[in-house]
Amino acid sequence: LTPQNLDEQTVFFTDVGLTVSEVRGIIRGGTSVDITIKYDSNRSFTGTTVSTGTVSSSTTGDTVNINQPTIPANTYVWIEISNVIGVVNELQVNLIFDES
Repeated sequence: LTPQNLDEQTVFFTDVGLTVSEVRGIIRGGTSVDITIKYDSNRSFTGTTVSTGTVSSSTTGDTVNINQPTIPANTYVWIEISNVIGVVNELQVNLIFDES
């Protein structure tokens, strides 16, 4: 994903409840990207925030704050991108979770 300000990308749909234990992101190029991870059963809605933070590492990655670790079953999970600084060639975000 080559991020641009105000991009949104649906990551997956889950049919089981999830508990997020870590959100880690890494960039290639540029200086930083702000990310917000959200979920909702209707992708057209605003969504509930799971995690927000800034990704600026191009070596080991950054862990991002988790605001709401529980993602209910039958929901879409997506990333919203803002405040892209510099020319970021790639953004990669991992959610580490267990079924709840």
